[in-house]
Amino acid sequence: MKMHDIQPKHKPQDRKRIGRGDRKRGTYSGRGIKGQRARSGVSELAFFSGGGPTLAGKGDKIVHKLRGEGNNVPSRNQAKWWRVLNVDDLNRHFEDGARISIEELYQKGLISKTVRHVKILGRGTSEKRFVFENVKVSKSVLEQYSVS
Repeated sequence: MKMHDIQPKHKPQDRKRIGRGDRKRGTYSGRGIKGQRARSGVSELAFFSGGGPTLAGKGDKIVHKLRGEGNNVPSRNQAKWWRVLNVDDLNRHFEDGARISIEELYQKGLISKTVRHVKILGRGTSEKRFVFENVKVSKSVLEQYSVS
């Protein structure tokens, strides 16, 4: 056997030619009926959408909606305003008899600056007792860990 005797196993298929004359997929050949895109020689970018704002222009509108005081409305961003902490978090960061408030929690790095409401729940154990100010506390935590 020589190199010129080798033949491919399958014959290569011909490329499907469309839009040539009245046959091969019909009169309009996938271009629709009329308009700029139906004509020959159309050169339009793939993401062109009829002369509206560009992608950068749309970006300005999107960014504009995120600016300003209205974005900090609590009804829109509940996750920014509320945090839940547990007794084991307090046990790690605070001493016995410490005052627990939103300012103290922020200074210790347990919450971010946007948080307005904190609730302390009872997961974990602690021998320490705390003074709670301006934070919500579950009933079990209030009974076990609150300084009387």
